Amino acid sequence: MRLFCSVRFKLAPFLALATFFASFAALGQPAAAEVLFKQDFKYFTVRGKNTVQIFKDFQRRSPIKAKGENDATLGVATIQFTPEVQYVTKNGRCRVGTATVTADVTIHLPRWANYKGASEVNQRRWDRFVADIKDHELTHAAIARKYADRIQRKIESFLSRPDCETLENALAQAALSLLEKHDREQRAFDEREYRRLFGGT
Repeated sequence: MRLFCSVRFKLAPFLALATFFASFAALGQPAAAEVLFKQDFKYFTVRGKNTVQIFKDFQRRSPIKAKGENDATLGVATIQFTPEVQYVTKNGRCRVGTATVTADVTIHLPRWANYKGASEVNQRRWDRFVADIKDHELTHAAIARKYADRIQRKIESFLSRPDCETLENALAQAALSLLEKHDREQRAFDEREYRRLFGGT
């Protein structure tokens, strides 16, 4: 039985909100970038009075549908990064004025419809089961937060360019490179957890 906790990635376009022509902004000033990290929990209900019934309902009701009869996704962390940048131009040069990197994480966890009617032993087992899923998805969230911070630091490090289009393209490439690393780290974590729980190499 393969029970794989999965993560989704959604990259919003690298967005330039506005270009400001401000004579008071000195090019030597560093970019002002910040990170907004938003985390939310949503729940989906599974039903069943035994392990087989609950597993089958996971296959039907999980936000990520099963790929095969032996697959079920127990918990999901959906992650969306949105970098928003404002540019400043002066003396024929363009630089980052202010920037905000928003990381939205929604963690989807199961609720058992038959929980109240279950024995105390099975309630405790379910509680431990859900706590393990939550811990797993919170690790995905922590990885996302780490990469939002890295994107923010990368934006701050950029120097001015001859024009804002050139700067925006450079920032987009840098952000995409970091998000590819983010994707690999998230998948590597899932693979390590799968080997830890189910064995194999």
